[in-house]
Amino acid sequence: MENEVFKSPLAKKIWDKLIDLLSTQTDDSDLPKFLNYDFILPAHLYATTLSYVATKPNPKVRGLQNTAIYSLYQILIVSGINIYLAKHSIETHGSPYSIKTDEKEIELAQQNASKAYDSLKIVPIFLEELINYAVQNSRHQIDSKQNYKNYKIKKRIAKKYLEQAVIYGYCLAKEIIAQ
Repeated sequence: MENEVFKSPLAKKIWDKLIDLLSTQTDDSDLPKFLNYDFILPAHLYATTLSYVATKPNPKVRGLQNTAIYSLYQILIVSGINIYLAKHSIETHGSPYSIKTDEKEIELAQQNASKAYDSLKIVPIFLEELINYAVQNSRHQIDSKQNYKNYKIKKRIAKKYLEQAVIYGYCLAKEIIAQ
């Protein structure tokens, strides 16, 4: 995707940062920096929930982690997290931040992130542009998937939650970063 499609200068900057993250690997890992391990468990729980709702018959929760729909939601949540982290970095000129580690604080952050989607009346333009791009490709992924073992993807429901996954990741990062 070319940057010219982004009208918001902030969306362009964030997109460039995300592309850098995707292509950069750490010295001690073969995984890109795009995967921030401090956020993986909360993202996993939400991706599991969305996947459960989007498949029929409802599979066992353990089996969901091996489905394509779970992977899709997981990457969208992680994208939302990285959008927020990139925005934070731009706005604070790269100032360091700390992440809440207390279990109760993280549970509260997860609850607040879930509620934030429902109470989000207006999505900032930069975020809307980034979400639209992420979701556009994801809709195609859902359309191309048929069945996974004995499960079928409820395509209409699965598509409904794509935007929610990105926004949840964005709100989760906002909640977990200690202010």
